[in-house]
Amino acid sequence: RRVDTFLGGTGFYSTGTTGGLVQDVRNFSIEDCQFAFNKRSNTANDGVSFDFEGNTENVSFQHNVLHGSDGGGILMIVTNGANTGFNISNNTIWNNCRKAKDIGQNVEMQASSGGNAGTYTNNGIYVGSSTSIGTPGVYNNAARWQSFIGGTLNRTTTAFAAVSGRPTTWGFTSSLEGWGSANNWSGLAASGGSMTGTSTSIDPFVSSPATWVNTRERRWVLVRMSQTAGTTAQIFFQTETFPTFTADKSVAFPIIADGVMRDYVVPLGAAATYRGVVTKWRLDPTDASGSTMVIDRFDSQFQPYLLSVSQIASNVIDVKFNQAMHPDGGVFNPANYQLSGLGKGTAATSPSRLRARAPAWLV
Repeated sequence: RRVDTFLGGTGFYSTGTTGGLVQDVRNFSIEDCQFAFNKRSNTANDGVSFDFEGNTENVSFQHNVLHGSDGGGILMIVTNGANTGFNISNNTIWNNCRKAKDIGQNVEMQASSGGNAGTYTNNGIYVGSSTSIGTPGVYNNAARWQSFIGGTLNRTTTAFAAVSGRPTTWGFTSSLEGWGSANNWSGLAASGGSMTGTSTSIDPFVSSPATWVNTRERRWVLVRMSQTAGTTAQIFFQTETFPTFTADKSVAFPIIADGVMRDYVVPLGAAATYRGVVTKWRLDPTDASGSTMVIDRFDSQFQPYLLSVSQIASNVIDVKFNQAMHPDGGVFNPANYQLSGLGKGTAATSPSRLRARAPAWLV
């Protein structure tokens, strides 16, 4: 099944808390989800992001992000029986154990013994800073986890502090700000507060420095630029679990090549592979040779935007946003919106018409 985001929670239980749980199920899939900021009371156990509670068979847990919980990232126990045939792969786990109950639970990955068996591979684990309990560990029992299929093929040596400060937006105000490795791009430079150059073939591109973009939260990129030739631009991305630029990890978008500075809102969620954590971007700003390229801003965005408003009945309108509506933040957060311009004001109590202004290229 495809689900999305589970954040926090205020229900506390003496037996323990978890952001998500599977037990007594078989042939089940949890993919491309976020389990984060799960809480626990001072007396409760766990507080983990996700729990394999026991007696599961052939459960796939892939391409998820787990972070910021009071307990660890994943707990595996054997209630009603062992977990067999599981596939815990291609997940990114970071900065959990923010309020672990004790030293024994101060680990990202905790598993009991008792016949658990399956595949555990290509997961990135980034341990958070020390708390009152001490520095979190990766495993409660390294041999137990590494005995699973592929258990030694996980990344566990980089602390979250080493990636948490990576930039997610660039304005090129006085330098290239780490962008480089340009291809078919003459005169790469920072000039006038922008990244500039001239395309020398139909495939110019430039790569960003390392970044850390949670794809479950940041669903789109704002590119502000001008071009003088071409019809299409493209954004590629690498992820923590698949760190290469490939065609399937990209989104193309149309451009207007008239030399005018324009904002392009690019929905990265349009790519099925946009999941996990993006660690690097590549911008192909045009598909033509001889374009004067001026990139003023590249910004991975969290704030939602209004995608469309349509009337479906005399008294019913369908309002669509570019991301899921969550009870906290996102679409429901007034701070994400700003009324400006000559048309700002309040709507009539019973308006006869509403109009949405979507990004130009989405219309």
